[in-house]
Amino acid sequence: MRLVALQTLRDFLLPRLALSQPPVLVALVGSTGAGKSTLLNSIAGEVISPVGALRPTTKVSRYWSSKDNALSLTPNSNHVEIGTHPLLQTMVLVDTPDLDSDVVEHRTEALAVADRADAILFVTTANRYGDAIVWTTLTSLAANRPVAVVLNRTPSRATGARNDLQARLRRAGLSDVSLFTISEQRIESARQRLSPQALQRVSAYLRGLSPTAARLERAAETIVDALTGLLDWLGDWNQEQTARAAAIEAKARRVQAEVDQFSLKRRRWRRDRPLPAEIEAWVDNLAEERVSIRQPVPLDRLRHGWQVLVDADFDGTWSD
Repeated sequence: MRLVALQTLRDFLLPRLALSQPPVLVALVGSTGAGKSTLLNSIAGEVISPVGALRPTTKVSRYWSSKDNALSLTPNSNHVEIGTHPLLQTMVLVDTPDLDSDVVEHRTEALAVADRADAILFVTTANRYGDAIVWTTLTSLAANRPVAVVLNRTPSRATGARNDLQARLRRAGLSDVSLFTISEQRIESARQRLSPQALQRVSAYLRGLSPTAARLERAAETIVDALTGLLDWLGDWNQEQTARAAAIEAKARRVQAEVDQFSLKRRRWRRDRPLPAEIEAWVDNLAEERVSIRQPVPLDRLRHGWQVLVDADFDGTWSD
């Protein structure tokens, strides 16, 4: 719960609140070889993310951003290409690693980037859109952000794949997901780009995206939920520690009474007799238990932060 709260604060909420006009973070997500890098390069009009025959090609997330909007990126966003394209005035695009290769770390990073993104371009192909991982990921991502599916490499004049995918989206409760088709075409190896005609609808969709307070509110709700569970758990833990400390101190008083009683007998007998083994064991055990006691965690600042987020109104975030 602590990690969820920290990651959401650090990776999503704070970078956006630091800017008067935060950009829309758009993540390109999909299977290996689906064409994510080619799509990004085509939109940018330059090579932002190298493409190649090896699978997987993209091994780390690659960000395309203006210089100003790069300030909104998380500290671990190392691969950033700075550009001046008009789209970059309002957004940052990121090419993520694949979801389905044998490198588990790729999927982990891709989903982490997607989780903090404001919008998703999910790239699949005419012969891969039925894969289980497509639907598992789409359902998860579309729950709280705009998602557009790019059906890449569709055979020319073939509408069957598009119609089938559209029907599947409706059956999965994803009828609000935008769907774009890019026909299969020859790509010049030197340019690594799709034709401008193929990008018209996708580019128009991206230009229509704008930052919304709803995403900030959902991020705040994520942190509130995590903090609520954390505060409940820590409250119970504090009570347990307090009760345990009281029980150990009560035990200490009983042990001290045994030691005092034996010491009184020893003085009466006027001889130097060691403590019985049983009492010595009690004393040693008591010392170990005292060391193990933890101080209760101060909760006032956590409760204050929780209340701030509960009361926050993000509607005026970008005007004030």
